[in-house]
Amino acid sequence: MNISLIICTRNRKDILIHNLDLFVDQLCVNDEIIIVDSSDQPNEIGNKDIPRAKSVIRYYHTRPGLPLQRNYGIERATRDLIMFLDDDIYLYTETLEQIRIFFKQNRDIAAVTGALSERILPSKAVRLFQYVFGKLWFTSYFGKNSLTPGGLPVLSLDTAKTHPAKFLRGGFSVYRRNVFDKIRYDEHFKDYAYLEDTDFSIQFNKYFKAYFFDKFKGFHAHESTKVKDQSNYRKQYVINYVYIYRKHRLGSAFKMKWVLLGLLMVNGVKSLLEKNPSFYKGTLQGVKQICLKGNQ
Repeated sequence: MNISLIICTRNRKDILIHNLDLFVDQLCVNDEIIIVDSSDQPNEIGNKDIPRAKSVIRYYHTRPGLPLQRNYGIERATRDLIMFLDDDIYLYTETLEQIRIFFKQNRDIAAVTGALSERILPSKAVRLFQYVFGKLWFTSYFGKNSLTPGGLPVLSLDTAKTHPAKFLRGGFSVYRRNVFDKIRYDEHFKDYAYLEDTDFSIQFNKYFKAYFFDKFKGFHAHESTKVKDQSNYRKQYVINYVYIYRKHRLGSAFKMKWVLLGLLMVNGVKSLLEKNPSFYKGTLQGVKQICLKGNQ
């Protein structure tokens, strides 16, 4: 089975080339690499930049917006499987071969997401707190890839074993191409597009089945989290969550408010632990904006 690898990027050419070069030899001649770049200025990346690439590299420049870029790549993909990778992720040895085998052996499975190692993980104590808190307030925590009753993602650690998945990471998943005859990414989400993969997963689960596949292995440098001020990210997280909750009618207004209260508390604790008030500040700004719109 041949792969269309779609990498969406913005103003990070050097990072993309570095990470892609680490695993590009896993791609075959009949695969293709589609780079969808929304940088301030076009800065083409091709086979000349990654001489080890056996597959063709096709470069496109678009307007910013992660869902827009992914949809743009989907429209130009021509292979059996469509794979999304963030530009700050690289794959471990033999990962693509294992993915090809999995899809050949599991004809009823439409997608896989995988075991992504993170640059920094919370301590065991913090992860236990997130788990207990997530169970009570329906916020995110580490477990088996799924969605909480409030519609937020549950993420598997890279040590997890293969299991059915209800949540698919936007920048670390592979799909059969027929999935995109049915659904696309919602271009309502702009810029960094927090939780766009949650919205996509909810759509996906209506029609298809997916798995967390433990042999789908990669490493995530998480360049975006190096930014000290997380206010805008946290604010956008809240606003996007409310949009998804209402769009998919995930429950009562009370349950949504319960989750928002949980987000305020969990980010308050995070701000204290990391001595960075921007996590709580941004969450509060998002909640206030939602409340103001609700009162208009």
